[in-house]
Amino acid sequence: GIVTSPSFHTDHADYTFEDETAGINLFGFDLSGLVNIGDEIKVSGITDEYNGKFEVIISTANDVVTISTGNSVTPQVITVSDLYTNGENYESELITIENVEPSGDYSWPSEGEFENITITDDGGVSITTMRIDDDTDIDGSDEPDWPVAVTGVGGQYDESEPYNENYQIIPRSNNDFRGVP
Repeated sequence: GIVTSPSFHTDHADYTFEDETAGINLFGFDLSGLVNIGDEIKVSGITDEYNGKFEVIISTANDVVTISTGNSVTPQVITVSDLYTNGENYESELITIENVEPSGDYSWPSEGEFENITITDDGGVSITTMRIDDDTDIDGSDEPDWPVAVTGVGGQYDESEPYNENYQIIPRSNNDFRGVP
């Protein structure tokens, strides 16, 4: 598959990649700097589920082979309602939600902090979570001028079975926020 995210963890491999059928997370303890966005990779490992997120767990850097570089993936354009009701369809895949704005009280994250922000694209009828990870360049940056189109990885953080809730969008960098005309 094609790598669609930077590592969301500084000390471990924590990337997403997808092919024409689905996306999956790549995780490896104490491994970093393995791949870049746009790398086409082949991965060998064991599969597991972590709080609803399906992942391939690797043991060594040799479990990842880079086939080519400079590839791109076109994000699927979906709505907040799509992510909330059918999140499993978008897990670990690159998605864009247009006309996003915060819903309710929130704080834009300062440098070194993460934040889960409730978002909407329909005036608050449908809501979901946008996770700003502290291992990106987003925390500590200027807050966007809402509404914006947000591109990111479809994610999930559900601490109890059957793991069918708490879907979210995880922007990868400041470049994932685009003004809406």
